Amino acid sequence: MDVRVPAVCIAVDIKNSSLLNKTELLESLNLCRSAVNKEFASTLLVKAELRGGDELVAVSENIGDTRHLMETVRLILGKNDLPFYMGVGIGFIENAETSIHTVNGSAVLNAMRARDDELKSSRQSKKESSFYILSEEVPDSSLNSMYLTILEKKKQWTAKQQDVIDIIEKHPEWTFEQAGKKLGYKSPKSAVSYLLARSQYARVKGMEEAYDELTRFYQDYLQQKAGCR
Repeated sequence: MDVRVPAVCIAVDIKNSSLLNKTELLESLNLCRSAVNKEFASTLLVKAELRGGDELVAVSENIGDTRHLMETVRLILGKNDLPFYMGVGIGFIENAETSIHTVNGSAVLNAMRARDDELKSSRQSKKESSFYILSEEVPDSSLNSMYLTILEKKKQWTAKQQDVIDIIEKHPEWTFEQAGKKLGYKSPKSAVSYLLARSQYARVKGMEEAYDELTRFYQDYLQQKAGCR
């Protein structure tokens, strides 16, 4: 029976891995692997697995999760100071295999090409993580430019802005007053409001929502193309 399932694949390779402590590297990658497998358990066609001691690969059937999947990996490896190449492929899975060693399809091939051909072969910084999204089925330039714009905005956040954002995202039910008091501000409501405004948080969230809406549209389009509906 033919299999043709719309999917997104991520292929991550740690930069300068030969210079790193192997035990610490594997601990960080396993932490990332476990987080991905837990967070996306219901949609993974191929669970996140390690390959070659410094690579991580996973495949999800939900293209709408593309940004969330990328952010999960970015935040965990970033906290462990591990810069990486991340190739992201959007396309199809064309067999019923569930191992990274045997799964096949354009989603996987595009992720590997994005990582190895577009990133590794170009002059990328060895100290900063690099991302590239590749697809032959949908326009990928918009996804790349939108994601890089979101990251640039986030990189500009100060430590105080990040603290406020972290706490309101962890406790969305809290008021600005509650969040500010938790952070120890004398004028909690105004301090939180000011920091969020300076960070352009609402604008970044709007961009993220637009990005997710676009990837969900791509999901529907590829499902129709594959005859899944």
